[in-house]
Amino acid sequence: MTYWAPLVGGGPALARRPQPLWRKLTLLALTILAIAGLLEAGTRLFTPLVAPLYVNHPVLGKTYVPGADETVYVPECDCRVRLRFNREGLRDRDRPYQKPPGVRRVALIGDSMIAAMATEEHNTAARLLEELLNAPGAAARWEVLNFGISGSSTGQELLMYREIAARYDPDIVLCAVYTGNDFGDNSRRLSSSRHRVYFDLDENGTLVQLERSAHRANFATWLNRHSRFYVWQKIAVKNLRDRARDHAGVLHGSQLVYWTEPGGAAAEAWTLLAELLRTMQLEVEARGGRLALAILPAAEQLYDEAWQTMLDLAGDRRERMDRHHPERRLRDICDDLGVPLATMLDEFRAASPHHSVAREEEWLHYKGSGHFNDAGNRLAAEILYRLLTAAGSPSEDRVAPAARRPAPASRSRSDTSTPRSRASRRAQSKTSASPTSWAATASSE
Repeated sequence: MTYWAPLVGGGPALARRPQPLWRKLTLLALTILAIAGLLEAGTRLFTPLVAPLYVNHPVLGKTYVPGADETVYVPECDCRVRLRFNREGLRDRDRPYQKPPGVRRVALIGDSMIAAMATEEHNTAARLLEELLNAPGAAARWEVLNFGISGSSTGQELLMYREIAARYDPDIVLCAVYTGNDFGDNSRRLSSSRHRVYFDLDENGTLVQLERSAHRANFATWLNRHSRFYVWQKIAVKNLRDRARDHAGVLHGSQLVYWTEPGGAAAEAWTLLAELLRTMQLEVEARGGRLALAILPAAEQLYDEAWQTMLDLAGDRRERMDRHHPERRLRDICDDLGVPLATMLDEFRAASPHHSVAREEEWLHYKGSGHFNDAGNRLAAEILYRLLTAAGSPSEDRVAPAARRPAPASRSRSDTSTPRSRASRRAQSKTSASPTSWAATASSE
């Protein structure tokens, strides 16, 4: 229907009646859906992206899709990789909860460096370590269970032990700390992720788990599984954000792990990491197991070009940066707790003698910057093997549940340990726990 409207200069003009609001909103929604459909179709046609193989988990934040077995293209290695997940949604085969007689179990817990999604399963550190431990002439049979989940923090690894790993009764829990991001991933002040579970310390120094939005995580998981464009834009936004940070010349998040004089959120992150490891140790030993720690080096610690970028970001504070600082701090924490430690940085640097990203034949990380490649996984497995088989290693005894170590008093945020106090606590821990030999433990099962 039309009606007459006056012109400014006089005389009538023909005009249309305004569209109802609901009709405008419907047209807008259809337009948005059409654009989204075109973007989705274009992403599926012109990119090799596939749906991420993980699902939301009410306790752990996320796991991989239980029972999935797919061969997918992985951009990091520019290759296709078979990804197989067990009933728990972990990159391992299904194993019985009850440990077979005479078998010793290692629970290898970590993030994507342990999951190793760009590496065929038989070339991951977990599988290579199991092969080394079961070489001809070995005194016992070993199983190495892979509990790595991409994006996990040390707090989520504590929950992984409680929720899943403990069911398999591991003799040794080997927690892998990756210097590239675990430090920041533990702190809500230094990182943010819908799928990550965060912890903090209250005013009394007690470890508390923070609340997370399960509904947002569920929606994000649904989009990850059903929209390739959503996955693409997440990667694109992350890359743009990282470039903007680098261009701004500011250290952020996990990069603060190299500060030799941390303050504020960085200092709190170190205290939080120590308390998470202390709590994990108490819970593992309460079940008769032993905790050991492995430090996985980041690319910037190996390759001088990457380290120079870090120094450039630090600007006039570059004198406070030290690529060896994470190993020193974690060694102090492990000495304080009496936890065996495997550091890998020196051996990784020796295996890449030119310390240059330009020397592709020496890469131990994919493209000299990402996760461990096959050579990196192999070297990591060899170092872990030596940790587990050396004299005085955690594989030589198992803490008897009847001789559980009493929990030390909670520490405040400002508590610091001196070398003398660490030595005192170390001596006390050695006398308070009565170890049982592996042979006695195996024979009693």
